[in-house]
Amino acid sequence: MHLELIRLQYLPDRTLGTLHIVGNDQWHCDTLEPPHPNSNHSLPYEGRAGEGSVCIPAGTYELKVTWSPAFKRWLPMLMAVPGRSGIRIHAGNTPRDTKGCILVGWRYGSELMRSIETLHELTNQLRRNETHHITIH
Repeated sequence: MHLELIRLQYLPDRTLGTLHIVGNDQWHCDTLEPPHPNSNHSLPYEGRAGEGSVCIPAGTYELKVTWSPAFKRWLPMLMAVPGRSGIRIHAGNTPRDTKGCILVGWRYGSELMRSIETLHELTNQLRRNETHHITIH
């Protein structure tokens, strides 16, 4: 399966976008990430999720559903992000809920709602024993 994240708005404290499954016009959602590194953000770009708290570099990445000890559930993880590790797609509503990861839900203003429900819908689409891909624009 291939996901595509299209960034729509770069704000000083967050990046807003939309995520869809390529070839599936039925499923899509909104996303919230930390700010772009050129959005007056002074923290470094490299490190684990949480260290730097900027959005993921544009590109195509392998995506695997793995067990998250932090969230105690199966979650999608982006693999081989340059200079980063531990990047997941998970539930959350505001920039306080992400430390470098992608939050999913439905946008209400500049925040997300129905995030847990949206994450559940997404993880039901992704098989654990397969390698998927995500392209970020």
